[in-house]
Amino acid sequence: MPLEGYESEIDDFQSDDATWVLASTFIIFTMQSGFGLLESGSVSTRNEVNIMVKNAADVICGGFTYWMLGYAFSFGTDPGTNPFCGIGHFFVNADDKSIGWVYSKFFFQASFATTATTIVSGTWVHVVGGINGLVATILLKPRHGRFQSKYPPQMGSPTNAVLGMFMLWWGWLGFNCGSTFGISGSKWKLAARSAVATLNSSMAGGMTGLLLSYVTKRRKLDVSYLINGVLGALVSITALCALAEPWEGIVIGVVGSLIACMGAELLIKLKVDDPVGCVPVHGFCGIWGLLSVGIFGKVDTLSGTSASAGLIYSGSFWLLGIQSIGVLSLIVWTAVIAFVFLKLIDVTVGLRLPLDQELLGSDLVEHDIGDNIYDKVTGTIRPRVLDGPASEDESIPWSSTVAFSLPLYRIPSVVGSLEYVQRIASLTSDSHVLGDKNHFTHLHQLYNRRISESYHRRALSRSRRSNPPAKRGNAARRQGVWTISMSENQVLNSDDKNPDRPHSLSVKSCKKSRVGDAGGCKRMSIHRDA
Repeated sequence: MPLEGYESEIDDFQSDDATWVLASTFIIFTMQSGFGLLESGSVSTRNEVNIMVKNAADVICGGFTYWMLGYAFSFGTDPGTNPFCGIGHFFVNADDKSIGWVYSKFFFQASFATTATTIVSGTWVHVVGGINGLVATILLKPRHGRFQSKYPPQMGSPTNAVLGMFMLWWGWLGFNCGSTFGISGSKWKLAARSAVATLNSSMAGGMTGLLLSYVTKRRKLDVSYLINGVLGALVSITALCALAEPWEGIVIGVVGSLIACMGAELLIKLKVDDPVGCVPVHGFCGIWGLLSVGIFGKVDTLSGTSASAGLIYSGSFWLLGIQSIGVLSLIVWTAVIAFVFLKLIDVTVGLRLPLDQELLGSDLVEHDIGDNIYDKVTGTIRPRVLDGPASEDESIPWSSTVAFSLPLYRIPSVVGSLEYVQRIASLTSDSHVLGDKNHFTHLHQLYNRRISESYHRRALSRSRRSNPPAKRGNAARRQGVWTISMSENQVLNSDDKNPDRPHSLSVKSCKKSRVGDAGGCKRMSIHRDA
């Protein structure tokens, strides 16, 4: 494999350098576990397994495609290489002379590439991941019911989230110190300085997050402030860690922590739903980290990697201006590319689960985790374990779950649209929904919110067109928001095993003109023959 342009690097690369790079990369790969724990702990318990599977898929798919294509576009030197991307070294391979350098570099860079996909995380990678996350959250729109209360949803497992923070903290030391790509010559000194700057920044960021929470959260220590404070400081120091003095690391970490914590609050004000703090931690703090180079940067007298000083040490805005142009270029490029690809996915296979599947949770819908099994083809649910012995031809017992056969968000809550309401559910139970009465209560709340006003209007319009005025009665003159409340009627004896008996669903449709006014309600029983 031709390696024009890298001959000197290969000749200078020693066995100790390879050992350092490989050991650092092993540590960096543990960040996948940290991201998985942090993300799964931050979302609801209905989605935590899916988050862990996503992190595994990042490594599997991201690492494989980086071996095939990514490394070539990043470091290729074959004819056709241009300032935009490299060409060559596809399907990475090496000869005996270059094997140590090539494979160490591929392994190290692959760990960065897969980490970037996990964030959607060097500092430009953080900016790319954060902007990708921002575009994705805007396209996805908030989770159902996210901003209907002034209180944020509870973390699924704060313990896992904090444990994930610790694992990321550990991985970040390998991330920053390993970026020297060796310890020969003066590189080991840069690695040592990187370690101190990274540690100081993270400790200052964590302290700032805790103090900010104590002051603004009525003397409470908010877990998200702690996590965002530490991680925001780590992101912020990444760009300058090899050149930053200890005190500079503290300043950069404090500012980064403030940006991460207050940025998360800003997104809430703007109603941008970012469950894991990806945008403020990686996007906003990544921007600050790049700009901090233009402020605190200095000439590198150890390895010569930096020949320009920043604002503080030179009094010139030149380096800060260069960094600002780089930040702007990254934001524009990433936002455009992310929007194009995410929108293409959205209009083809879809970015977001339908509302009924979102309420059930990705663990059940995508992985059959739980007491039930979800059929993605028919949209129905059946219990995993039947009561008592069962054979293949035996019907599901009456004490099992209700299986919904129509996406919940498509249910029009309008009197007169009985033909639609009749398709709400295929009942196999007398008292349970998804094995959990609390979930049934949640569905009541779901219907009593304005979740699908467009469907309501369309259904009312269809009702007016399909039903003559004599049959509609006063329905044609009614306006406002309609709500549905459901309750099941037991129509079978507990010992009745006859699958041919009908099931029923009682639906009450009401028009509320003011709070507490239940007038104008109609109740109908919908029967379904098995």
